[in-house]
Amino acid sequence: MWPNAWRISVEGLRPVVPMMNAHLSTWPSAPEVEDLFLHRQVEWSFHRRRLRFDLARSVFAAASVDAGSALLLRHLQAVGIDHVQRMLDVGSGQGTLGVVLSALDPSRQLSAVDRDALACRYTIRNLALNASEGTVDGAVAGNAGSEVVGSLGYDAVSGLEPPDLVVSNIPGKAGQAVIGELVRGAGLIGAQGTMVGFVVVEPLKPLLTELVEQSQYTVLLDKGNKTHHVIVATVDDMAEQPPLRGFDDGLYDRGRQEFGHKSLVWACRPVFGLGEFDGLSYPSMLLRAALQGVPGGPAVIAEPGQGHRAVIAARSGCRPETLISRDLLALRASARCLDDAEVTAATPRLVHDVDVTAALGPETTTVIYHADDKIHGPYFVDQVRRVLDHLEQSSGRTYRDLVLTGRSGMLGRLEVDVLRRRRGHVAHKQSRRGYRALRFRLSA
Repeated sequence: MWPNAWRISVEGLRPVVPMMNAHLSTWPSAPEVEDLFLHRQVEWSFHRRRLRFDLARSVFAAASVDAGSALLLRHLQAVGIDHVQRMLDVGSGQGTLGVVLSALDPSRQLSAVDRDALACRYTIRNLALNASEGTVDGAVAGNAGSEVVGSLGYDAVSGLEPPDLVVSNIPGKAGQAVIGELVRGAGLIGAQGTMVGFVVVEPLKPLLTELVEQSQYTVLLDKGNKTHHVIVATVDDMAEQPPLRGFDDGLYDRGRQEFGHKSLVWACRPVFGLGEFDGLSYPSMLLRAALQGVPGGPAVIAEPGQGHRAVIAARSGCRPETLISRDLLALRASARCLDDAEVTAATPRLVHDVDVTAALGPETTTVIYHADDKIHGPYFVDQVRRVLDHLEQSSGRTYRDLVLTGRSGMLGRLEVDVLRRRRGHVAHKQSRRGYRALRFRLSA
């Protein structure tokens, strides 16, 4: 079993170990926070198994079961997977592949990974939903040995027992280097004879074909339609292949660059897959002025992106002791950015979750929260309310600050609907090009 995995059972969710390593933790989100992302509930049948899925907004395939996943499942059944007992789903998303493969044989053990904490939560949710209520001829549709964990590709599964089957609905926008690692890595974490199944959107068919040919796979099936393409293969002896690179070995790196705003300058290594890779955004530029006058103290940085906002906070006198994001890549990149910029003495705690309050402690004095344009509005408003509740209940503090950055319209409505109803005042507000930074100081 992995550290920090979540075991799915008929009875529900059971936290196994709350720490992935000394500085990376995941905690169970409050159900009401998770529910805010619920977009649709659907029923779907596969080989006479009737399954139900809760689909989350802002996670891939939020409207219906993805056609690419359905195509891969049909072709896997055509090839034959009766021998499979241990499965690995890389990039689980809503959990479609794992739920269906578990339903076909409840004795199978599923391991699923995703870099998005919300995707992990909904994979867990859908496994539990079908394990507890979906039955076929008296058999439970789902198994009690499933594990879900946040991971960048195969980073968290290097010590896993070789699976019998590795599947991945490969994200089309992951970039060629990451896609190559996903395809090649399936063989490296497997063993000779392990079956692999990949599905990509049709424009990526040439790339997938080339990558499979370059790896030591024996192709069993190579088919597609107008929208998607599937390759199913088995692993040959891959002992001579170079090892997986992963985050620490630079798979996502763009190279060291210099960043700054006015007199504030630092250097770090931005990554592919996140914004602000070639310069600061307007919210980050506005953050420095918003932090002027904030006394130094333990700070939580929510949705830190590449890490520039954490560096600005540290250079402004705050102590960024905790970073929280639903995107594991942002957490890893931000922690390294702080280290590259040499602005903190200690490595921050990283919290991979969708609930910002999971990162707050009794000593937290400053919360810096960036509202990404893609964040569901009611979710952001709810999170701000929950953060304010926590800060108001903290005892022994003469000051507590909530610093928000994001679109001007969103923060303007938030100020009217939420902040003006709280004990405190807006200590700073500045806008630029449709974005705003706002600092709310809570009354003692």
